[in-house]
Amino acid sequence: AFPPTNFSDGIANASSTLDTLATAAFNANHTGSPNIDSLVIAVITANGTVFEKGYGIVKANETDPALQGGTPDRNTLYRIDSSSKLLTAVETMYLKQQGLVSL
Repeated sequence: AFPPTNFSDGIANASSTLDTLATAAFNANHTGSPNIDSLVIAVITANGTVFEKGYGIVKANETDPALQGGTPDRNTLYRIDSSSKLLTAVETMYLKQQGLVSL
């Protein structure tokens, strides 16, 4: 069925693979000098969320474990950085290809 739901075998398999890859990449990134403290990944379709998981610690630079904030989730607030420019550019080019905007 389109759009997919989280109940389909393909989505379940893809979600498991995504989780395995993200966990491995996140763990590899945190041996030695980490570049990122936490990450939340969500895959959303018109039928709703088909995958959602947080990795890491919200405030990993906090020395008091009680203040670290635990694992991030959909309510974790992140600062927007320069990556938002890339997403805007990609979406703009997609809309141009669809003939919905003109540059």
